[in-house]
Amino acid sequence: MSQRRGYVCIMLRLATTRFWRRYRFLAYPLAKDYNIGSVIVENPFYGTRKPKNQVRSGIRHVSDLFTMGSALILEGGYILNWLEDEGYTQLGISGISLGGHNASLTSAVWNKPIATVPCLSWSTAAHTFSEVLFLTGVCGAYCETSSLRLD
Repeated sequence: MSQRRGYVCIMLRLATTRFWRRYRFLAYPLAKDYNIGSVIVENPFYGTRKPKNQVRSGIRHVSDLFTMGSALILEGGYILNWLEDEGYTQLGISGISLGGHNASLTSAVWNKPIATVPCLSWSTAAHTFSEVLFLTGVCGAYCETSSLRLD
């Protein structure tokens, strides 16, 4: 293990419950072609970490999304600290979709320079929460009859 040049912490996207795609298409080629190891993190609320009362990949509360993101950011920091304590100096972090967003946030709170590669990610989810989710889901019926209409 100490022969590795660096490690990449790969955070999974929102509803991923299996590792095989991340392993086969990201972790394995990095190890084989570039001698870079990977730590693949399972999202809270999914896979083996899913609450018993949760059905499939649907989180039960909007607050669970923020709890999940906070947990991933903290766990990413702990993993980076652990890798550094183990003697790895060339660290990077990446993720796909929401995992990429959380990777960006993790690197923002990390106290050292770190390679960060968010994939299929954006800088903010404000549009989703402020327009799509809120106006169509939370108060859709009220907004249709009030002055908050979008059209």
